[in-house]
Amino acid sequence: MFTVNILSTQEGERVLREDNGQLTQHNDFIYHLEYHVPVQVYDRDTHIEIGLITRFDNQFVEIADTLFHRRRFRFISRPGY
Repeated sequence: MFTVNILSTQEGERVLREDNGQLTQHNDFIYHLEYHVPVQVYDRDTHIEIGLITRFDNQFVEIADTLFHRRRFRFISRPGY
């Protein structure tokens, strides 16, 4: 079990804007999970999936019943999709 500091909505939006919408920090994934913000998944420059995060940990993110390794794939915020 781990302890996580959750960003407020405004803090989360600010951090994502500064990083061009790419989820890189643990709090980014928490924000998208809790607020049901869609995430687009890329393998290098190839689009793989878009959907809502259902679970995640330090290594994997689950979207649409598929696990994606956090080091291999890029995750981009897609609010309003």
